[in-house]
Amino acid sequence: MGGKKIWTFLPHNLKIIPTTFLTLPQLSYIGSMFSDEGWLFFKSGFFSYSTKLALVLIGLLYTYIIANALGPASYGKAMFVLAFIGNLVYLFGVEVFGDALIVFMPQFRSKRLFLKFAKILLATFLVLFVLFYLFSPQIPELIGRGNALLFQYALPLFIVFPFFLIFEALFKGMKSFGKVLKVSVAESIANLCLAAFFLIVLHQGIESVIFAKITSVAFASLIYFYLFSRSRFEEKEIDSIAVKRYVKNIFAMSILKKLNSQVVLLYIGLFIPSVAMGLYYIAEKIASYAVEMPTTAIAEAMLPFASGKAKDKKALSSFISMNIKLALTLGIILGFFVLLIGKFLLGILFPNFAEAFWLLPLFILFYLVNSLTFLTNAYRSINRADILVKSAILMLATTSLFGYFLILIYGIYGLLLAQILSNFIVFSFLYLKQKDVGLEIKILPRFKDICFFASLFKHAFARGLNSFGFFNKKG
Repeated sequence: MGGKKIWTFLPHNLKIIPTTFLTLPQLSYIGSMFSDEGWLFFKSGFFSYSTKLALVLIGLLYTYIIANALGPASYGKAMFVLAFIGNLVYLFGVEVFGDALIVFMPQFRSKRLFLKFAKILLATFLVLFVLFYLFSPQIPELIGRGNALLFQYALPLFIVFPFFLIFEALFKGMKSFGKVLKVSVAESIANLCLAAFFLIVLHQGIESVIFAKITSVAFASLIYFYLFSRSRFEEKEIDSIAVKRYVKNIFAMSILKKLNSQVVLLYIGLFIPSVAMGLYYIAEKIASYAVEMPTTAIAEAMLPFASGKAKDKKALSSFISMNIKLALTLGIILGFFVLLIGKFLLGILFPNFAEAFWLLPLFILFYLVNSLTFLTNAYRSINRADILVKSAILMLATTSLFGYFLILIYGIYGLLLAQILSNFIVFSFLYLKQKDVGLEIKILPRFKDICFFASLFKHAFARGLNSFGFFNKKG
């Protein structure tokens, strides 16, 4: 259609908006985005992104106060302990049940399904809490970081964190992203205030970060429980066989994925000095806030909607393709911006962490490559967990192998290079496998795709204004 200008009309008598360089399928896609389901997806993505954006602002303030107060070495230790315990929580099943809720809650809206998962998690993590308490003295000896008392302080996360995550998955599955936004912001503000209070007023040192996180997550879980008690459920008949098959299939993939993260943490604990660890976590925070959070907001909103398109693989392929292209486009723009201001930002806000700037390009590249692996949502939607398990095995093997050798040669830079290489290999595997399952996903954004995204955001912005009554003039 070349450069011919095409005029499209927005619903609700909004004024005409010109769009350029768009193909008919893309114009059709714009129309579908403003159907009831399409608009719900766009709002869900917006709320998910708003959650991330709000967390960015609060997280930057948190990192500024806590990192500068503790210094690189202590800050690195605190973040390592939280990451180690948090990843263990995911490792023992939270992600599996959370994914199952996100996939099946749109179909069943079942309170019984949620309560069944919650009871299993409670029993599992009570046992794990006791076991890790008994063996906590051996953990620091194994990983070479922290001390037994610090890990014991963090163990209550084994109780509060699973419930926070399972409630969060429930409301994402019910497409209540606005509630997720409010609770996430409340948890982050509470974490910030409590950490500052424990650290600055009570002078609790590194333990302040642990105490604050436990308390804020417990507080947020109580809010979720209140919202849960007021939520309406339809109690449709559950396809128990489908749910069990999904949980069984995805369990291995989830365990392997979290083992991969645990290998990274183990290498950091064994081979990286505390000061370098602090630089690593500061660079990770900045790159995560700027690049990873906005792009993963797309993936989070994508899964419940992609699941509804599983029977139409052409529509699913188009939907996944557009979302990956959008994530890449957004990630490249934001990553370039971070590199422009990164050195200045670190010099002003984190002068003791200035050397972390040289880690930023690698983290940005890592998150860009990671956005390509959103292909996993397509395989989840069509319930091809066998392919996902193979990809997880491939990631664990490549991260373990490349990580060990590259970290010995290049230190923390080598570990990041290993993760980038591993993610790219996994993406290549998933991309080559798609034709075997009838998918045709394309991932490289073209100029007309960028024009499409610009037009889509214009339409969304106009409809958003209309929903608030800006175009509804009386008289």
